[in-house]
Amino acid sequence: MEPDVLIIGAGAAGLIAARELSKAGKKVLILEARDRIGGRIFPLDKNEFGYGAQGGAEFVHGEAPVTRALLKEIGLTTDRNEDGQWWSVIDGEAKVMESAAPYDPVLKEKLATLAEDTTIAKFFDENFAATEYDNLRRMTMRRIEGYYAGDPLRTSAFALREDVNIEETGNGNSSIKEGYGEMI
Repeated sequence: MEPDVLIIGAGAAGLIAARELSKAGKKVLILEARDRIGGRIFPLDKNEFGYGAQGGAEFVHGEAPVTRALLKEIGLTTDRNEDGQWWSVIDGEAKVMESAAPYDPVLKEKLATLAEDTTIAKFFDENFAATEYDNLRRMTMRRIEGYYAGDPLRTSAFALREDVNIEETGNGNSSIKEGYGEMI
């Protein structure tokens, strides 16, 4: 087969491009360097890991109309898990968090009153310097650095506020009950 289109990478973008081009009648060839498809989507095998988990993409963020249309088309479901628990590993021990920073009410209140944008680090220095906020500060910084791969010295406090507001309106993160691997 002589392809009309060559796609490099079988991650989500490459796969959706191949799907749409194929539907348009094009002959598509996908080249993938790994021994699996999915890119950042990396379901962890229950038998190997101990329970079903995601080693990569886990959430559907916001409205995501293309993703949600695909989920509906193939019969997968999402779950906001609003009464779920937030877990964190602190000093090597997994613990259920009492507060799901950055959705702590005190943090949300301070973010709501922010008139000018600033960095998250500066915002915390000005509003949460007291030791009583150490846990909130640590958890929020860990979320910014680990979840968003952001630098608190450069990341916008307005962006954090927007993320909190998205969660509040119900257009926030949800999980695919069956896992992203089923979508791929």
